[in-house]
Amino acid sequence: MDERNFRSSYYEKVGCRSVEEKKSVEILFKDKVLDKNKISDFCLRFNMPITYRALVWKFVLGVIPCHKNCHQFVWKERKLQYDNLVSSLLKMRIIDTQTPKPHLFLKMWLMENGILKFNHQNQMNEEPHLLAISSSLLKIFDTDVDVYWISKWFFDYVRSFLSRVIVIADKTRKFLKKEDNVLYMHLMSMNVLFKVPFEDWLSCCFAGIIHDSSLVKIWDKLVGGSFQILMFVCIVVMTTLRRVILKTKIYSEIMLCISEISEETSELIAIKSIDMWHQNRRNPF
Repeated sequence: MDERNFRSSYYEKVGCRSVEEKKSVEILFKDKVLDKNKISDFCLRFNMPITYRALVWKFVLGVIPCHKNCHQFVWKERKLQYDNLVSSLLKMRIIDTQTPKPHLFLKMWLMENGILKFNHQNQMNEEPHLLAISSSLLKIFDTDVDVYWISKWFFDYVRSFLSRVIVIADKTRKFLKKEDNVLYMHLMSMNVLFKVPFEDWLSCCFAGIIHDSSLVKIWDKLVGGSFQILMFVCIVVMTTLRRVILKTKIYSEIMLCISEISEETSELIAIKSIDMWHQNRRNPF
């Protein structure tokens, strides 16, 4: 291994982003008119430098435009729109200063889409997946305005593929059988294969399931345009915990194991999921 590759490997192992990747992002953002395809491809192919993640995500998700000379104006308008939404909800007494931020962002999104109901508290109970996504984003980004606009995209994205979740979960089970037949047969023998909440994991994009510092690496690929990554995370969660799962006798023991995924295990899951996704990304679902 040459010095450059050794250095890059070392940076990755200690959780730092390589200098080369930072330089690549800087080059991509030097153009007066940004290329969404190239920047999305960077999200898919490389590790995202932490310092550029908010900027990259906001551009790829359409929060800011491709023309750099418009960024300052557009972001000022985004902030104004955010303030107006919050002010409107306060005046209607739908929120107050004690409203949890995930609930605030969801109500803002519901109002902006014209689907906020009179009984809005019930809507909060109906959208646990979206609340989980905002809760994770609050731990990833520094400003509420960033979190709202990125949450808004995730809400729209999740809604767009909810109708496909059942199909993707079914393909996940089939892939699990191929990947680890022993584990698959154990779940079948316990009669719990169809109880494992793949649908819920897909719907919340694994928010609240694995640690946020690792989850964000998976979400980089999601933002880049690949929802396929989520199926491989389902597989890797199960196979990474296989030793414990194979010892279980009841479903609640499996779910307890999954609920106790550590930060270290989350990092392993993220790395293995991305590797598996890279190996299989050319294959359609």
